[in-house]
Amino acid sequence: MNARLEAIGMQRLRDLALGWPGANALIEASRLADPLFEARFGEVLLGFVGFVPPSTLSDSAYVWVHTTSEANQHRLVVARLARRWMATFHSRYPTLFGHCVGSPGSMAWLGSLGAQFATDGSGLIQFTIEANHD
Repeated sequence: MNARLEAIGMQRLRDLALGWPGANALIEASRLADPLFEARFGEVLLGFVGFVPPSTLSDSAYVWVHTTSEANQHRLVVARLARRWMATFHSRYPTLFGHCVGSPGSMAWLGSLGAQFATDGSGLIQFTIEANHD
């Protein structure tokens, strides 16, 4: 598989997102990310993943993912890439948490990564992925 995640800085994100609808929101969401990655399959940009810890010393982080339309054409690659990197993510943040819209595909993918789900009353589904979920 020729898929990879690479740590990037804010300037790289700005360069990649230039001219995109919603680029300002993506850049703002990325401002607090530690770390921030771009995902690629060959030269195809699949998207970004960022981790936002609640504090500097936190062992948990809010995780967000922004995918490009090309990611939908390479779902298996995205799934395998995420599974390959989970141990690395958990070595820094044993607990990951976030929200999803509840689409069956997203929930199945998150479930395959060990996510546990709950509702929060906002219309979004909360998820938590613990390092030792097995």
